[in-house]
Amino acid sequence: MSLLDENVIDLIQTDSDTQVTRLIITDHLKWGGEFPDTEHLWKLQCKVNDYLKYIESGQLAQDYPDQKGYSIVLQVYGKYDRAEDAVKFYDQLRSALNNAGYSFEFILKS
Repeated sequence: MSLLDENVIDLIQTDSDTQVTRLIITDHLKWGGEFPDTEHLWKLQCKVNDYLKYIESGQLAQDYPDQKGYSIVLQVYGKYDRAEDAVKFYDQLRSALNNAGYSFEFILKS
């Protein structure tokens, strides 16, 4: 699964010791590659929206009832580091998600 798979949660990790649930998006797309960066950012936004729908609809709580009350972190595992415009977009997205009570992180996974 990847950034291109709509309405799909790529990966979920839970840590009962730290009480954190991580919802992970896998992004294998190269910035400036197959898709223009604007389309790449659009796909990321759509995927994040899918994740938020999953959380806010109560589906996450239904699928993982023992994780109730855990902190939620949305992470993007990127195969390639972000372009300059993408870094700005990530910062804006991080701020919006923090205001909604979630954390947002980018992790380079070559």
